[in-house]
Amino acid sequence: MIRTLNGSWLDPDVEAALEECAAHLRALGAEVEEFDGLTMNWCLAEARLLLRINQTERYAKLIAERGDILDRSFMANVKEGLGADAGDLRRALFARTTFFREMLRLMADCDYLLTPIFNTPAIPATQYVHDPLVVDGRDLGDLRSGWYSYTVPQNLSGHPAIALPISLSKTGLPIGVQAIGPWFSEADLIGLACALDGRTGASGRRPPLHA
Repeated sequence: MIRTLNGSWLDPDVEAALEECAAHLRALGAEVEEFDGLTMNWCLAEARLLLRINQTERYAKLIAERGDILDRSFMANVKEGLGADAGDLRRALFARTTFFREMLRLMADCDYLLTPIFNTPAIPATQYVHDPLVVDGRDLGDLRSGWYSYTVPQNLSGHPAIALPISLSKTGLPIGVQAIGPWFSEADLIGLACALDGRTGASGRRPPLHA
C-alpha cells in the first residue's frame, strides 16, 4: 500500500478509503504492507515529457491548421513538447528503462500495489488543468502533479492497473483506489475488483445529486 508518490497532501476521506480497502483485503486473506512511495523515483516528469512530445508530433498538422480554435487546455499541453530536443528525449527514454526495471524489482516482492487514484475526491468541472488546485487553503499544484499523479507511472512502465470504487466522501462524492499488477495480470486484477466489490457493494452506490 502506497499513500503518496511525491509527498503531496492526501485528503482524509481518500486516506480513509485506502485504509478501508486494505482492511477488506486483509479480511479476504491478503497480507497488506505499507511502502514509502517517497523512497522511489516515479519519473513523473519524464512520463509527462514523453507524453507531450508524442502529442506534439501526433497533432502537429492539426495545431498548424486549427490551433486558433482548439481547446486551450489541449494547446497548453501540446506546447509543452515544442521546446524538447533530442537530448531531452534520450534522457526520458533512458529514465523509462530504469523505471521499468525498478518496477520489476518492486513487484517481485508483492502481488499488487495499492494506491489512491486522486489526492482528493472529485473536484469542480470548471477547474482548469493548468491552474493550481487549491483545497482547504492548500495549493496542490496543477492537476497532473497535485491531484492524479498516481495514474501516471503505469503509462511509463506498461503495468496494468484497475480503479476500484470503495466508498463515498463526507459530501457524498465517490472515492476509489487503484490496484497495479505485474505485466499480463489483467484477469487477476479483474478478479480482485470483483472480490472487493463483493464486500463493499461500492459499484452499486450512487452519489446524491449536487446542486
